[in-house]
Amino acid sequence: GLLDFFADQPIAVFEPRQILIPSHGVGVWLRHQLADHDGICAQVSTDFIGSYQWKLYSNILKNDVPERAPLSASVMQWRIFGFLHDLLHNPDADGLLYQQFEILLNKVKDGTPTQIRRQIWGLSEQIAQVFAAYVVYRPDWLQLWGRGQKLDLQALFDRMPEPPPKWQRDHYLVMQPWQAKLWEVLFAQVFADREAVIQQFWDTLQQEPYKRRELPSH
Repeated sequence: GLLDFFADQPIAVFEPRQILIPSHGVGVWLRHQLADHDGICAQVSTDFIGSYQWKLYSNILKNDVPERAPLSASVMQWRIFGFLHDLLHNPDADGLLYQQFEILLNKVKDGTPTQIRRQIWGLSEQIAQVFAAYVVYRPDWLQLWGRGQKLDLQALFDRMPEPPPKWQRDHYLVMQPWQAKLWEVLFAQVFADREAVIQQFWDTLQQEPYKRRELPSH
């Protein structure tokens, strides 16, 4: 298990042990497990893969990279929250933009202003976590959405060895329009800038090989 791996891969006393996690909950659970086993959980750093990658880009490119990953789940959650909150309370004059997100805004039920903000915040968190996963695992989708295009989901289903059941396919078909539009409106340019940073990272390592020493050795 993980503890056996740690034993087989010793590191310096004051060097943090880096672990990549799929969710915040897994990180909390892992820290508790390590604390239960060792009596304390110290010198352990848990990061989402996207945040960890951004640290590597920052190590190599220095001031050319913002300190915080612009497409981390927490950053996207704030932007989504602000957008949905404004749209819910100030629909655009012709209603076209509101109409594209109506299926999403209908999830927000009536309540006090505080209750409504909490609902939007929770909804924004869910969407941000999905988008953060797309950034790492489905960048090709995001490139299409950023250009105002849509995935051919039916063709994607047809290529699968075991296509999802009809209810799930229908769910994806309903979700894609608002997901694609939300991404295009809020994050398309940020994603394009991020892709440029990644290319600069690889170009720098190729042109200045000595900088590879600044990357983790394990």
